[in-house]
Amino acid sequence: MADDLVKIRIISDVNAYLERVGAELDRELVQALVDAALHVEGELKQTIMETFPSGGTGQLARNPKATLLDSGGTVKSSAVLMDLVYADIQDRGGVIKPKSVKHLAIPLTGEARVPGKWPRTWGPKELTFLKSKKGNLLLVKTSALKRGDIEPQYVLKKQVKVKGQGYIKRARAAAMAGVKEIVGGRIRVAISKAKVSA
Repeated sequence: MADDLVKIRIISDVNAYLERVGAELDRELVQALVDAALHVEGELKQTIMETFPSGGTGQLARNPKATLLDSGGTVKSSAVLMDLVYADIQDRGGVIKPKSVKHLAIPLTGEARVPGKWPRTWGPKELTFLKSKKGNLLLVKTSALKRGDIEPQYVLKKQVKVKGQGYIKRARAAAMAGVKEIVGGRIRVAISKAKVSA
């Protein structure tokens, strides 16, 4: 009879401990997911800056955002999201075609590369069409033509093939060790908290 009482007491203690571990683990895993997503966000931003060192990627590098997707129930998840239209094609590569115009305007000069400046935003008659010797259609400064100079600002293309840079895969690989450490650390904290409250 006494043995049965001891067994019941041990089983009860183990069950109570496992419940405490489960409750602590639940809380710590949510924090681990937030911390891990922030770590991956940082690695992704760093990888983008290293992949495109010449600049012009400020918006792409600022775009990744760590997000807790689901923190309730048995399944919890977080992610790093990017909502820029060109983020995927910069990563995987592909062909870009114009949607609402006949040609893509590819900037050729620093003046044409100013963020937000496109052929439509130039003043009236500032640009004119010219065909190059190679057959490329160019937008050149009208004032330069009047002086006898040619200052191509844009080359017009029906489509452009972009080579993928694979920055997401590299960032994921760089972040993995840190993610494992973050999750493992939070699990250790949960077990430690459960022991203290025992």
